[in-house]
Amino acid sequence: PSKELRKSLLQMYKLILRFQLYAIRYFDPDRKIARTFTGLNPVKAEDIKNRLAAIEKAKQKADSDVALVDAEVTKVGIDNLEEGQAGQKEQLEAIKQTLKALSGETVSAVNEQRALMSEFDQRQEERNEVFVDLWREPLDEMKEKLENERIERQKQNLYNVRRWLSRAEPETDYAEAKGKRHMKLGEWLIKHRKFKEWYQSDSSSLLWLHGFAGSGKTGLVCRVVDHLRQLIADAESTEGFGRLALFYCSSDKPNTGREDTSRDDPAEALRSFVSQIATSQQGWTVASILQEKYETFGPSSDQRRTLDEAECVEILVSLGRQVPVTLVLDAFDELDKHRSPHLLQILGSIVHECPENFKIFISTRSFPAIEDNLRGDQSIEVTAENNGGDVETFIKQTVEAAIADGSLLKGRVSDDLKSDIERILTKRAQNMFLYASLLLTQLCDKNRLDDEDSIRMKLEQLPKDITEAYSQIMVEVHDDKHNSERSCRIAQETFKWLLYAQEPLQHQTLLEAISQPDRNVDAEELLHACRTLVVGGKTTFEFAHYSVREHISRTAGYSASQCHIVATKGCLRILNTMFEANTMHYDLSPEQKDFGQYALLHWPLHYENIMHADLVEHRSDINGVLRTFLLQGRSKNNKYKTWFTLAEEK
Repeated sequence: PSKELRKSLLQMYKLILRFQLYAIRYFDPDRKIARTFTGLNPVKAEDIKNRLAAIEKAKQKADSDVALVDAEVTKVGIDNLEEGQAGQKEQLEAIKQTLKALSGETVSAVNEQRALMSEFDQRQEERNEVFVDLWREPLDEMKEKLENERIERQKQNLYNVRRWLSRAEPETDYAEAKGKRHMKLGEWLIKHRKFKEWYQSDSSSLLWLHGFAGSGKTGLVCRVVDHLRQLIADAESTEGFGRLALFYCSSDKPNTGREDTSRDDPAEALRSFVSQIATSQQGWTVASILQEKYETFGPSSDQRRTLDEAECVEILVSLGRQVPVTLVLDAFDELDKHRSPHLLQILGSIVHECPENFKIFISTRSFPAIEDNLRGDQSIEVTAENNGGDVETFIKQTVEAAIADGSLLKGRVSDDLKSDIERILTKRAQNMFLYASLLLTQLCDKNRLDDEDSIRMKLEQLPKDITEAYSQIMVEVHDDKHNSERSCRIAQETFKWLLYAQEPLQHQTLLEAISQPDRNVDAEELLHACRTLVVGGKTTFEFAHYSVREHISRTAGYSASQCHIVATKGCLRILNTMFEANTMHYDLSPEQKDFGQYALLHWPLHYENIMHADLVEHRSDINGVLRTFLLQGRSKNNKYKTWFTLAEEK
């Protein structure tokens, strides 16, 4: 054992001396720069730890050998005590003292090295902190840049998927519909027993809201949307109505022939629902089932096409089984009548396949194909009994506002007249917001009603319903005894353009379309000529209500063919102006250029939709402008050739 002890002690001292030599060189004042770079090297730090570990291991081996020698010496000492070998005892004690001293020196050396290592670790940590601080800002900037790029990619992907699915803009439609109704009405519907049962039940179901045209159904739908969104916010999207999708149907649109942008197409409604339910701006996410469809059939695919009805149902059902879904469809009666019954079947199949937490809310006018659905507990009718209070509030607040802003008799309205207006209109309107709104607008017509007597006379001659109100206004519009011929023509041509324009015409473009070289029309004159039947939207003129379009289209003189005659003449007039030999492009006004671009593409569509009988009747008018367009200029400046070249480029 003593030989092994010598070997282990020599090994331990050898390791200690090597470490001391290494430490002396490391902390040499002349090697500060080298020490700095060495300290930043994680490999060197690991080397120091390995050296200390080797010393510790050698110490443990020496301690073990000391114990063996101690045991052997003790045994020999006991044996020799009996024989009186005192000398060996002294030798043993000497060895013990030597070992004790060696052990103390070893512990002291190890502790000294540990202290050096602790100081080294502290300095190393300080250097690391400095190193990290140097790189923290650029690394944070890089991380932020990468995160922003990731978010931008997600945003672009979300936008691309939505544009591929549907061009409808339900949030814009919702904002416009709500913007026309500045009062918080419809509380009766939110508190209605059937409505509460519908949204509180866990079972999937469909609820109808039906009423006559002009009874305020779209306003009620906006109120329902606000209420459902509040429910979602209160539940923090963890229960209740997790996802909400809207679609505002409309037949009051240009006859573009492009079904992908049509708000009367049931397939477009389905795709819009998918777009809203399967994507989210919160996190800019697209559901995986939809992302797969986009990658397979999207614009970059060889199989590019839009989603069909079965695929829309598949996605809605899949998501409906994961999270509560609510679909809100306004003005179902304005969908294509031939295809809307099929949409009902599809919605019914979705409710059947998702028996829980899939809610559908639909507003509509009644028509034969859906009458059976409007009975029983799955429908609520807008009646005077439940909606009358809202109409009365609307009339009172509108009258007060008209008096305050001076639009009604310049604000000089007696209390008696104010009371009579509110009482009579409330009684006649019953539950019809549109009826009340039209008549209130007429009462504020300062050009026709400028004193209290004329207002009272108008109140005595009120139409019995909305249809009669439209008829009275149309008579006034066409009354050339009380209107100028110019005013009558402006109204008639405006109605015809709004009925059959092939794409939306901006304000100034429509004004150019109904203007003649000697008849420049402004917006105020147009709205006055059309009475209350046309209103100015944000960018376009439009009918005050879809029922206005329906009424005018059934009025004599407004057949499709007669409307296309006006459009054809207007288009050829602007094209003749554009292609005059001495007319330069910069000579045209911006509205002339815009209308010219419309005419360039659409005049043949208008012309081919003129019935033969109407063409014969208006032969002289149409042939005059058509002959000028087709035949004038037999050289390279021929107008028809110029048009054909430009149209082909388009």
